[in-house]
Amino acid sequence: MSVCLIHVNQLHNGKPNQYKLVDIAEECMALWLNTLTNLSPIIEVSTGYNPKWDFTHKDGTTSELKICSSKVIQLEVSKSDGSLSGLSATKSDFHIIVHRGWNGILKQKVGKVRFIPTPVLKQYIAEHKERLTPIIREGDTISQSSICYPLDVWSLTYDGWVGDVPISEDSHGEVSYDFTIENIIRLNYNFTKTLS
Repeated sequence: MSVCLIHVNQLHNGKPNQYKLVDIAEECMALWLNTLTNLSPIIEVSTGYNPKWDFTHKDGTTSELKICSSKVIQLEVSKSDGSLSGLSATKSDFHIIVHRGWNGILKQKVGKVRFIPTPVLKQYIAEHKERLTPIIREGDTISQSSICYPLDVWSLTYDGWVGDVPISEDSHGEVSYDFTIENIIRLNYNFTKTLS
């Protein structure tokens, strides 16, 4: 069994090893999706900083991975100085979003994995931007700070729920998701790989 824990704070810590840890998280996600789901297999994982996409799939589509430590999914739309970032920079066809959630059947906290077409997210922002309160995610400079909007997945026409994975939180509130294949909690049957 290959253990695959993703410690969310390490993906945003600004330390020299940050992108190496992001690359490891992306490899974990690719292995999880390719092993368990019927989504088009990921055949290439980008390395380092790539604002356009993180994964290339066998069918030619691309996807972007976003991992959140909270229930509130923050969709980045630009940098605070107006430069392109997040949804305004991505060229991906889909977004893979991991966030904190609740499994009502098991009555426990879980990590929710969603696979949502990028146009659905862009449409959501276009339709709801006026009523949403922007979230400023601070950086060291204005060009590093980001403007984000909260995403309410329940208001989407398609919420893209793929499955639930174990979540843990330490005494400092640091969140980790467990993408070890054998530890999956639940998979949406619409995404379940069929044995041939």
